[in-house]
Amino acid sequence: MRKSGITAVTLTLALLPALLAGCGTSRARVPGAAGNTGPEKTALVVAAVPAESASGLYIAQAQGLFTRQGLHVTIENIASPALAMPDLLRGDVDIISGQWTTFFAAQSHGAGRFRALASGLALGPGVEAIVVPPGSPIQTVRQLKGATIAVNTIKGIDQMFSDAMLTAYGLTPADVHYVAIPFPRMGAALAAGQVNAGYLTEPYLTQSEEKYGDQVIGDPDAGVETNLPIAGYTATAQWVQRHPRTAAAFARAINQANQIASTDPGLWRKIMASALGLPTVVAGIMASGTYPATLDPRQLQRLAALMRTYSLLDKPFNVTAMLGERGPRSRRLGGTAVRSG
Repeated sequence: MRKSGITAVTLTLALLPALLAGCGTSRARVPGAAGNTGPEKTALVVAAVPAESASGLYIAQAQGLFTRQGLHVTIENIASPALAMPDLLRGDVDIISGQWTTFFAAQSHGAGRFRALASGLALGPGVEAIVVPPGSPIQTVRQLKGATIAVNTIKGIDQMFSDAMLTAYGLTPADVHYVAIPFPRMGAALAAGQVNAGYLTEPYLTQSEEKYGDQVIGDPDAGVETNLPIAGYTATAQWVQRHPRTAAAFARAINQANQIASTDPGLWRKIMASALGLPTVVAGIMASGTYPATLDPRQLQRLAALMRTYSLLDKPFNVTAMLGERGPRSRRLGGTAVRSG
């Protein structure tokens, strides 16, 4: 097989300035580990959307890569990074694995200052898609006019990619209605007729195809979205300033794990099956994106430009603000090259 009203994001962003009271907003670079002093903080809580985008996190945990860096990581599942952001700002969570768009928008709106630590996932064929239930009269994206589409997060990256596909087929975002349904519940919502279509990511995409017979009608990995970075690992700038060696150690572990995901698909599938509780058949055929071992500002800027096009940003956003960069240069994050310029 091929293989609204006030939204949760809006509410979270509205509350962030209050939550930031007493929090510093210093910008700091993320240096490599200095000497042999080790990480400043060894026990970390990482909040993650349980999906393919967190592959590096699960691999690093399973393969002991965090332990080798002197870290003990506890993973907490979340529905979206926007809902976990207050915990990040309070310090209840150290790092979030999730959509870049959430943090670009939050920083652009002045809700906080954040630092990108490591890449998570970039698009590939079949990694994300718009699907419809079997027997649906909707067989193409063009036929979605008037449809209700489920997305994981209103005004998130999945809605943005859906908007981009609609535009490519001559429709506009105003031609459809979006509702928020978490990825794990979306297949059942489609089967129950609660929505006409859904935007799914792996492994939920393959699960819905296998369990319900849902059919793909649109893949965002085309045109300006091809190979676009969609998710990564983010902390607050203040946290990184206080824990530069911890940040570097975490980034090293994730970058090593991403290299494993890119070069050992068998191990990747095995770990994903275990971490996400996937049936063997789903883990065996789910689509794989790409797992960059570097943070590339040029690629991240592509995403920010698309956000501006589809109104997720109301002004241009320079991604180097989240990379500690002030101009064209090269640096290293956790021993891995980061390119800009």
